[in-house]
Amino acid sequence: MLDHDSSDHVLLRRLGVLCASKGYEDFVSTHISPVLTVSLTSSELANWQLQVGDAASAFKTLRSDMALEEEGADYQLVPTTPARTPVLRMVEEQLPSILPEPFPDDTLIFEDQGGEYASVQISADDTGHPQFRATRMLKKMFMQKEQDEAYQFLLELRELEITPCPSRAFFHAASRTLEALLSPDVDPNTIPCLRQQYAAWLQLVPNNVNVSSLTRLLFHSPEPDLAIVAETATTLTTRGHARRVIVPATRILYRDPSSTFGVQFLKDLEATSLRYCDENPALGLRELCSDMHLRARSIAIRAFARVGRIAEAIELLPEPETDGKLPIFVYDILLQEIGRSETHEYLEVVRAHRLKALSVAQQVPVTHLSGTPSLPDELSSSNLASSLRFLKRSFKRGSPGPHPQALLSFMEAYLATGRTYALTLLFNKAASTSHFHTATFLYAEMMFYFRHYEYDAVLETVVDHFYLGNGIPRPLVLAWERDRKERLAGASPDWTPVSSRFLTGKRLDPITKIWPTSAHTSLLWQAVTLLNKDYASVLLLYKALLRSLREGLSVDETKPKSLRSNPNLALPESSAFVPFIRKMMNKEGLEKGPEILNDMVSLGRTPTVAHFTEIAHQYARAGETSRAFMILGRLEESLRRAKEEGTIEIKRSPGSIFPDIAMYVSLMRGFIAAEDLEAAEEVARRLRENLGWDDAYPPLQAAVQDLEELKLRGPQLKADSEEEARQLYAA
Repeated sequence: MLDHDSSDHVLLRRLGVLCASKGYEDFVSTHISPVLTVSLTSSELANWQLQVGDAASAFKTLRSDMALEEEGADYQLVPTTPARTPVLRMVEEQLPSILPEPFPDDTLIFEDQGGEYASVQISADDTGHPQFRATRMLKKMFMQKEQDEAYQFLLELRELEITPCPSRAFFHAASRTLEALLSPDVDPNTIPCLRQQYAAWLQLVPNNVNVSSLTRLLFHSPEPDLAIVAETATTLTTRGHARRVIVPATRILYRDPSSTFGVQFLKDLEATSLRYCDENPALGLRELCSDMHLRARSIAIRAFARVGRIAEAIELLPEPETDGKLPIFVYDILLQEIGRSETHEYLEVVRAHRLKALSVAQQVPVTHLSGTPSLPDELSSSNLASSLRFLKRSFKRGSPGPHPQALLSFMEAYLATGRTYALTLLFNKAASTSHFHTATFLYAEMMFYFRHYEYDAVLETVVDHFYLGNGIPRPLVLAWERDRKERLAGASPDWTPVSSRFLTGKRLDPITKIWPTSAHTSLLWQAVTLLNKDYASVLLLYKALLRSLREGLSVDETKPKSLRSNPNLALPESSAFVPFIRKMMNKEGLEKGPEILNDMVSLGRTPTVAHFTEIAHQYARAGETSRAFMILGRLEESLRRAKEEGTIEIKRSPGSIFPDIAMYVSLMRGFIAAEDLEAAEEVARRLRENLGWDDAYPPLQAAVQDLEELKLRGPQLKADSEEEARQLYAA
């Protein structure tokens, strides 16, 4: 039966319950439970475990009542004698219904009440107590899948001031409620009720239960509910699960760009954790909690520094008389952000804390960390093994790490060999080091997919690793994920998730997801836009982009500065507008390009050479030669002045305002499509004059080849145009 491959496990489930009712719990846990754990859903498995637990409890109760052994067919039934009346009941029948009031001078019948008498607490074996009867009733409702009725019964128990005993059944109820609450398809009208149910069941979770499945469900939700995260962290900390929730919850609550959580919440969590340590003393527990508190403070301090809440970051620094020390790079980041702000009065305070952390008596020069990872000069595409070792060494906590472009170059070279294993190792190294390095690797991976037109893989990377916070088109991403699952399920009833990503090995599963940066959200917007072929959907997407920026950039002046969110850290950059220019100019006309630029500027987004390239390309395709060359001429003039002043090093840059080789190639393509040979040759001449000729650039090689073909067709094109002119004149 155990080896039988079938999706119907009803008989196996009944066998497990039956064996538990006969006392064979070891057999159930060793042979039956592993099979059902793999094949059943989480809710079905939880219900089956409850049935097994109740059956085992019933057997133990029956066994304690039996004198020698179980009943069997060997024993003959004998007539039962009338049960004797208990002595206590006989005494109660003899006593009057109302006892007389005792006199002060009455003496005790037997002996004086002394110190040997102790108060007797009701134990878990006293199943007649209302607490245990209530717990049994709630478990029975769970088994009958009446969770809503169980919650109403719990509310009635609260009115009677009866609190059920903590039980594992309430943990499963809390998990099921949280799963429904975090579902993308949850009815908004039921959210308040689900939150109340979740909080109620969570408070009844026992101390000795493993809460990892619940915290994983909560911390890996695509769209975390900050209020639920905060409540879960507080409740589980009171239950002794601080090591599982304090650090991950701090990452979510304080790194969210829209978060307004302050210092007091983190201090309350620390106090609750220490209070549990004092009430439940264990060897090394308090030291473990103290180390965990420092890690959480390190995360919160960096988050406060990034959004300019310097005073709150200073408040979280360890007291000078304590032994707690933060990592040195935390002080460096804080000093760097103080230097950028106008709060220089905190410089000496932070420097003093840094000196104490280093345990030296002299001023130590500050090592400023760049917000952008460094570009390793040692990276060599010709020696992949040495490049891999260098990249792995560069993923070190507190260091800037490798530049995304270096990672992208390695990905291109390594994947060309047909292998992927080393990239999985590299990702695991980044994920085990810090969220900053994880974000760097994922951005390079998304750039690889984007360059190879694998836009589905870009979205899959976002769904797998990022919270869908500010700046991300959440409904569109979730709708894409649902459609993808429906397509796979429609293609095969027994479908398994098929990944579009190149990380095919076993990836490290971090405790929490990470918040995206502006670079990630901008790339995601471009991928979503290019995936949409329907122009009506593109218009809706453009309006959603504008609305996201307007809402994110709005500041509530009525709130204190310390409570204002700063979602600008994750809002899309100007590059998110690039794919809209071509689509909307093709559909609505050439004037749509300048309108998009005006929208960008009004929202604080500066146009780059990529935007001007798209507009000039559309002008060239439409035969607007003068307008196309006007844009190119203005950018070339800026380049000429910069070269004369010596203020720029000529190189390609995404944020450059000077023409790059991609712009020249795009203009050549536009004029070739418009069959304007003279204009295309003029663009080629300007490219050679201003930037030089790069024969190793593949798009340029392809454009030159098309230009040569256009030259061969030149006489025929000229004859056709003259004939068309004669016909028009004759008409």
